[in-house]
Amino acid sequence: MKKVYFIAPAIALAIFTFFYMGFSKEYAAQEEAAIQAKKDERRAELMAEAEARKQAIDAALALNAQRKAERAEKEAADLAKKEARQAAVDERDSAYRERQKLTGQVERLEAQLAEENAEIVEIEAKVERLDQEVTLLNQYVEEANQNTRSLQLVLQRIQAADAARKAAEAAAAAAAKR
Repeated sequence: MKKVYFIAPAIALAIFTFFYMGFSKEYAAQEEAAIQAKKDERRAELMAEAEARKQAIDAALALNAQRKAERAEKEAADLAKKEARQAAVDERDSAYRERQKLTGQVERLEAQLAEENAEIVEIEAKVERLDQEVTLLNQYVEEANQNTRSLQLVLQRIQAADAARKAAEAAAAAAAKR
């Protein structure tokens, strides 16, 4: 009878050990899977957060570039107005000087009208050519101003693009460091 007290618990222990080993392997696998799922979930959250941060940075950079472009356009328009105003003032002054010069010539020529009629015809032809040349020169100046403005706009856009690219690279490097 003393053997029964020893054998029955030993058999029960062997059966328990058999079932416990199978259960412990499954339980360890379930625990490992749960831990891995939590890690994957956290990694996905971090990736989503990083992507949201990247999109916010890209949006901020785009808005900044848009503001710079608007500012550059406004400055270019202001510069164009200022240049046009200055060109008009210069042209007016030039025309005034030219008018004064021609007025003096006319007064001198009227005094010598009898003997200088042939020279008056020549001077009028010369004035007409000068007016044509002034017109041509004014057209050339306007075209040159337009070319200058367009080149300035291109340079400003290039600089804005370079700045945006550098800022994006810096943001990407900062994001990579995190």
